[in-house]
Amino acid sequence: MVKDSLIEGIELDKSETVRTCNNCEYAKKTRKPVKKQREQNQAENIGDLIHSDVW
Repeated sequence: MVKDSLIEGIELDKSETVRTCNNCEYAKKTRKPVKKQREQNQAENIGDLIHSDVW
C-alpha cells in the first residue's frame, strides 16, 4: 500500500527484506488439502443431509 502511495506518512527502508513471522508460517502449514472425491454419498433429496453449527 505504501508502494502504491495509498498511505502517507510512512517511509520504508528499501534495503531491508520483508520477513514472514513464525505465526504466519505456522498458520499456512496447517491447511489440509481439499479432497477431489466425496467420502460419503451425495444426498438424493432435499433435507436428507443437513449441516449446522450448534452453539
